[in-house]
Amino acid sequence: MSRLVFFYKDRPLFQQFIIAFIAVILCPILFMMMFSYYNGANEIKKRYEESFWKAAEAVNSDIREKIEELNELTLQMVSQKEIKYFALQRSDNYYEKYVVKQWGERQLFLRRFLSQNNYIGRVSIVGDTGIEYSFYGDEGQEYDGDLYDHASIVEKADKYREILPADGRSAVFLSHLKEGAHVNYLTVARRFSADSYFQMGGTIFVEIQAAMLPHIMSSVAAGEVWVADGDGYLVYQPDTGKIGSHISEYMEMELFDEERGSFTVKLGGKPFFMAYVKDFPSGWISIFTIPVDQMEKPIQYLKTLLLYTLVIALPLTLLLGYYFSKSILEPIHQLEWYMKRLGQEKWEKVIGSIPGNEIGTLMLQYNEMVEQMQELVEKVYKAELQQSQDKLAKRNAQLQALQTQINPHFLYNTLGAINTYAMEADQREIEQMVNMLGKMLRYAVQNPLEPVKIADEVDHLQSYLTIMKYRYWLMPEIIWDVDSCMEQPILRLTIQPLVENVFQHAFGNGIREGHYICIRTHKGDQVLVEVEDNGIGIDGLAQGKYYRLDEVPGVTFGIGLNNVNKRIQLIYGEAYGIILYRNGTGGTTIRLVLPNI
Repeated sequence: MSRLVFFYKDRPLFQQFIIAFIAVILCPILFMMMFSYYNGANEIKKRYEESFWKAAEAVNSDIREKIEELNELTLQMVSQKEIKYFALQRSDNYYEKYVVKQWGERQLFLRRFLSQNNYIGRVSIVGDTGIEYSFYGDEGQEYDGDLYDHASIVEKADKYREILPADGRSAVFLSHLKEGAHVNYLTVARRFSADSYFQMGGTIFVEIQAAMLPHIMSSVAAGEVWVADGDGYLVYQPDTGKIGSHISEYMEMELFDEERGSFTVKLGGKPFFMAYVKDFPSGWISIFTIPVDQMEKPIQYLKTLLLYTLVIALPLTLLLGYYFSKSILEPIHQLEWYMKRLGQEKWEKVIGSIPGNEIGTLMLQYNEMVEQMQELVEKVYKAELQQSQDKLAKRNAQLQALQTQINPHFLYNTLGAINTYAMEADQREIEQMVNMLGKMLRYAVQNPLEPVKIADEVDHLQSYLTIMKYRYWLMPEIIWDVDSCMEQPILRLTIQPLVENVFQHAFGNGIREGHYICIRTHKGDQVLVEVEDNGIGIDGLAQGKYYRLDEVPGVTFGIGLNNVNKRIQLIYGEAYGIILYRNGTGGTTIRLVLPNI
């Protein structure tokens, strides 16, 4: 199985389509045709079987009821005193025969029975003395001259006397009117008492020509009906020449072991379907049979129809399969060609008609991929260019930092001399201002791209605020909340420019009582440094919205904030930098977003 799967997967796509088409379309069609044929044949057989069983049960019931009627007729007749008396008379007593004839004409039940059951041949009453009289059925039935052979009737009665039950019970069997006759009769006979209940004195029997049995049957299904007695002898068969023969001459008796069944058997070289039902307790068997070719005539029509359907559908299906596979494979081959061109660095989109199916979607996605790859290449080019520019800017910044360190001692010495004069003149304010300015200068001339601790930035900011205290006669309240992040790394000269921006813009109209500046830090996934004021605010900031430095509408910020923002993004990436928003007091909060390193 794995080899077949490997073989299938290793085939070209067109061959896979053909194999899949055969497996998915043709094989199921053939299977369904075969299934329909055999299922139809079985269904027809099942319907015939059920129909035959029902008809056979009806035949058994009809024969059983008719035999019971004949038994009742014979029992009713022999219970009459006229019949009992007649059986005791001598065989040459013609007067008593005439009396019995007159009696029969007066008996309404007998006349009605014979007229309604015109298939009855004769009803014979024979005394053990040899006297005999017979009542005959409707003359419309097939004429048989042997019916009127009285000598043979007496002779038969003598034979029946030996085989009939001595207790007066009836018996049913096949017989001939006389020795050597070819017409079979179904006979119902019994012995009866003439002068006492214990001494049998006569015989009564009713004879029906076996060929007339279909008159008894109320319903006969399509096909032929056979009837066999409990010993297996045919009581009725459409071919009257077979009546009286044993059923084993035509088929095995083992076929009838069950209460009911069906089978197929050859008769005269031709197959016949047969279904039978046994009658209990008599053991009689009713068999319905039909030639197999006649039974399967509807399915043969279906077989021919399916064959023609296959002849028409096969080439049509193959043609449709070819066009179906072509409609799929052509766009795939077209897409394959463009992808090879893509491998040769030729960025070409699929042009021409694009189907509206999944392959068309794949083509559109390919075009989108080519477009995105072109944009990506352009972005990579721009990123590399920006990276080169950033490296150059970083190098220039480092060069500028080095240049600021070329002659720092001259400035330090100058500030030291000013500080000395201030001390000699006892000018404490000038002394402190010069001292803080020198401290800021020493901090500022270091490399601005090298990180320091937030504690260093806070110390530098305090030096700045000390100088500002001498510049303004009224200072805003300074609120500190930075203890949680004092050891966190940060770029040099990043917090002081934010506070300087507050003095320049937030309190541009002057500092009043109640003004404050809050410096706070927070550490989570990122490190946040915020400078909050309750000054005049920035007009471009909407309440509840956050802005990047370059997104504030109608506002251009100065060198300080831009320098801080650019240095942070240069070192840490575009995701970091300065964020601004309007706080609850109407003032501005400047947030510095840094990575948590």
